Amino acid sequence: MAAVCNLGIALNRLGGNRELLRDLIGFFGDDAPKLLSQVIAGLQADDARQVQLAAHSLVGLVANFEALPSQAVAAQIEAHARGGDLTAAACLLPELESSIRDLLNALGISPVAQSAAQPVAPNGSTQLPKN
Repeated sequence: MAAVCNLGIALNRLGGNRELLRDLIGFFGDDAPKLLSQVIAGLQADDARQVQLAAHSLVGLVANFEALPSQAVAAQIEAHARGGDLTAAACLLPELESSIRDLLNALGISPVAQSAAQPVAPNGSTQLPKN
């Protein structure tokens, strides 16, 4: 089973800038739930283009954290939507929701803080894990 994410790689990509990583985590807490909602809305509206665009944005967003499980399922949904197969895309929705939830938790974004985008470590601190 692949790791949810790799903050060491993410930090390395940012030149070791922990403050920038904190900001990126905050942006993720804001944007990921919105993009997931756009995927759901697109599926409900039978709008393949909306699903494709939102899933594509999620692919890029989760790639910042080397979140391979989330990246893979979002890419699959994007590909199905691009091909017009929203039934196949919808079948992957529970997996996408779960992987995004797991990633939010791994990044220390609590359910309450998800809407406020405040990164919170599992121990309640706002310190990023040492990698």
